[in-house]
Amino acid sequence: MLAALPAGDWALMCGSFQETELRQGEVLLEPGQAFSHVHFPVQGVVSAVARFQNGASAEMATIGSEGLVGLGVVLGSRRALARHVVQIAGRALTIRCAEFTRWRREIPGFDSILLDYMQAFLVQVLQSVACNAVHSVHDRAARWLLTCDDRAGAGTYAITQQYLGEMLGVSRGMVSTIARTYQAAGLIEYRRGLITITNRAGLEDAACECYRVIRTAYHERSIERRAEQGSG
Repeated sequence: MLAALPAGDWALMCGSFQETELRQGEVLLEPGQAFSHVHFPVQGVVSAVARFQNGASAEMATIGSEGLVGLGVVLGSRRALARHVVQIAGRALTIRCAEFTRWRREIPGFDSILLDYMQAFLVQVLQSVACNAVHSVHDRAARWLLTCDDRAGAGTYAITQQYLGEMLGVSRGMVSTIARTYQAAGLIEYRRGLITITNRAGLEDAACECYRVIRTAYHERSIERRAEQGSG
């Protein structure tokens, strides 16, 4: 997201950011926690996760280099609405909320990019709700893997069956069944907690239509932003 800023704007802002490590399993925010910083992932993937009274959990949204952790700050909220957990390790550019608010006020282009992201993020959340109600867990697993690959781009990911089950809201046994099915089809390799995507095109064919809807939403907002910059 920050790379979409004009070079002159970024030159003004960059001193307000610090590079931080994103460690797998690290909790960046808990529901109700007051915001102190906003994180812009450069590498890695963060999940917004819902936790239920019976101990179950499920992913609500995925965040990578296209977005930010702390979206509520953009809406004027002071506290987080969801748990945010690092699912794939990496690094982020982190800024204090006060500085974040300052640059939104002083650099209109920054605020415009944030609003573009909010629209695409809303598409992701709403489409995911519909997807969870209609599509099979096999379809959703393919969408989840592709979404992570879009954001992390590593090809191989350290993901346990328990963790993937929590993200999809299913049992470890179901995750094992999905992994065997996709491995037998030559779409992935799964060994000792490492998933490698070996046939991305095939995995895209296996995913539900929601993957393309969400990806298109982010892509279109990016295209529109570049077009605006070019016309300016």
